[in-house]
Order: sequence, then C-alpha cells, then structure tokens
Amino acid sequence: MRLSEGDPGHIQGFILNKLYTLRCWVRPGGRPRGHISLSDLPKGYPKRFRGLFPKQVDILRRMGLVVTFPHAGDAEPNISAVLDPEALEHGLEICNAYRESVGLPPLNRSLRELI
Repeated sequence: MRLSEGDPGHIQGFILNKLYTLRCWVRPGGRPRGHISLSDLPKGYPKRFRGLFPKQVDILRRMGLVVTFPHAGDAEPNISAVLDPEALEHGLEICNAYRESVGLPPLNRSLRELI
C-alpha cells in the first residue's frame, strides 16, 4: 500500500523518521538521549496537514512507540521515540513505509545508518 501525504500512516512514519534521524530516543527505564518539542515536530511536513499531528502523536504514544514529557524551562511538552526492541521493530515498520513512500532507503533495526 502506497502512503500519501496526510494519511495517518504517512504522518506517523514522518514523526518516527524525524525522531530516529535526529536521535531523539529513550531506552526503557532511561533518560531521553534527545527530544524535540511537540510544536517543532511538524516542521518539514506540508502545512495543510499539521493540525493532524496531535492525534497521531497520541496514537503513537498509546502504541508505546513514543513518550511525551515536560522539559524544564519549556512551556511545550517534548517527545522522544522508545528504543525498546519490540517498540523499535514496530516503529521501523511504520517509519520504513513512510521512507519508501518518499523515496528514502529503509532504516536498519540497529539504526547503524544513524549512529
């Protein structure tokens, strides 16, 4: 199935791709290695679909693929991807479907391309 801009899977994949490529992740029981503000998350995505991001972030959070949290000094909550092996496996499926739809090569389970 080919994803199109504005599709829930396309937005979820964009979010996970951004978090993985910016190294905004947290290991189970650990502190976030990196994070991005929820207000900055949609940057780079077509403006007409940016209002759909909060719902997709909530879905990814309920799936256990991302965590949101307050950060000292920031009024806006922040977000990081979860690097639990099970979450990473499912997250990479979503992320790689997005990457394929925009012509990018898939990410490896080890995220070797990013480290």
